[in-house]
Amino acid sequence: CNVIGFYEERTYACFVVACAGLGLCNAVADLTTTDISRNIRRGSIDMAVLRAYAGTYTVSVSWLALRVYPPVCPEWLPAADPVIAGASVLVFAGSLISPVLSVWSDAAPDNKIL
Repeated sequence: CNVIGFYEERTYACFVVACAGLGLCNAVADLTTTDISRNIRRGSIDMAVLRAYAGTYTVSVSWLALRVYPPVCPEWLPAADPVIAGASVLVFAGSLISPVLSVWSDAAPDNKIL
């Protein structure tokens, strides 16, 4: 957020809230879209899988941004930490595992897992 070398608490708080809000709007758009290609691809490159991944990843990052910066964190959000943190760990781990599974899927054409 400090790209221009200017840091002021109030301005920074506005940027964090705006970025988290835009991220949540993007996540809703990704998770609720119905305009998905009928061309089914294998593994993590399938459009439906990519949309679900992008939406859940964006929610995870937006949650993390709000939790890391306490002045803008809503009072109710820490109570949801166990659930959101667990889901976020799964999403972030999927970021590491999914490409490997996709490559493995392409290497074995008869692979039924992906």
